[in-house]
Amino acid sequence: MPPKAQDGRFPSARIKRIMQVDPDVGQIAKETPPVVSAVLEQYLSELIAAAADSARGAAAAPRPAATLSESLLLTVDHSRRAIAQRAAAR
Repeated sequence: MPPKAQDGRFPSARIKRIMQVDPDVGQIAKETPPVVSAVLEQYLSELIAAAADSARGAAAAPRPAATLSESLLLTVDHSRRAIAQRAAAR
C-alpha cells in the first residue's frame, strides 16, 4: 500500500489542544484552527525561503547543514524583531 499523501496542513485538533493549554483561552470557534493552520503554513514557507536565500547568498558551493541552520536562526531572529516592532507601533 503506498504511503498516504500529506497535504501540508496542521491538524485542527492539535491546534485546538495547543491553544487550550493556555488558561486564558476559553472556547475556540470552529473557524479558528483552519485560520491558524493557514497562517502557520504561510509563515513556515516564508521562513524556509528566507533561510534558503540567506544560505544561497554565501556561495554557490554545497553548504553544510550547520550553515542552513545558522541561516534559519538568523531569519527567525529577524522575524521576531519585525513582529516586536509591529507590536510596539500599535
